Parts: sequence; structure tokens; C-alpha cells
Amino acid sequence: MEMDVRMTRDGELVVFHDETVERTTNGAGALKELTLTELKGLDAGSWFDARFAGERVPTLKEVLERYKNRAHLHIELKVAGEQVAGKLVKLLDKHQMHEQVTVISFMKEALAQVRSISSAQNLGWLVTQWDKAILEETLALG
Repeated sequence: MEMDVRMTRDGELVVFHDETVERTTNGAGALKELTLTELKGLDAGSWFDARFAGERVPTLKEVLERYKNRAHLHIELKVAGEQVAGKLVKLLDKHQMHEQVTVISFMKEALAQVRSISSAQNLGWLVTQWDKAILEETLALG
């Protein structure tokens, strides 16, 4: 199962694809400018179908708790930063899910930050092209 992860203004990791909330919620603005409480107040289901009205944006913690031992998760980091990497690794430690998760990203720096904290974490670098230099960088990243 693949999911995208971003961070709220108050430092919570949430599962959300877009930089802004307009397309898939009844809110407006950049997700990184909203607190978790503000984000949880938005309807994230009605845009898809009326049957899903009232659905809320899940935290990464909620997703990990729901799918522990039920699915392999590919967590795509949409943002980089030591705080993001630290919180992610801490959650995976807490739920003992390192083997069940592959952390993926188009941002090599985000993966390097995770690697610096967790030497054994499964990583996947998403790239739009492939050549020998990319392969060498991938191997160096581990």
C-alpha cells in the first residue's frame, strides 16, 4: 500500500498527497500552514462521493496502527527535513514496523535523512530517469 506523507504546522505527520487542501477537502490553503486540529476539522470525503462525507485526513500514526501486520506500506515522503525523518523513524520504532515499511521519495535528501537515523530502514528512491550515475548514488545511499 502506498501513501504520501506531509507535516502539519504543528509537526504532525499526516497522509495527504497535495501541497494544498482545496482539491480533496472543503478547506483552503497549504497543508503545512494548518494545525492537525484544523486539518481534522475538514471534510476529506465529499469531493469523491457523498457516501464518504465526513471522512477525515488520517495521521500516519493512525494508518500504522490500522495496518500493522496487515500490509506492506510504502510511505512516500513529500517533504524533507530532519524533523520529518526523526518523527517517522520514531513512529516506526514505536510500532515495530521497520520491516513492514519501505520509505520512498523523489527527494534523495529526505531518504538520506532517514538513513542517517536508521541504517537498516528499507528505502526506495523514486527517479524519473535511470543511468549509471543514479545507480551509483542509489548504492551509496544504501
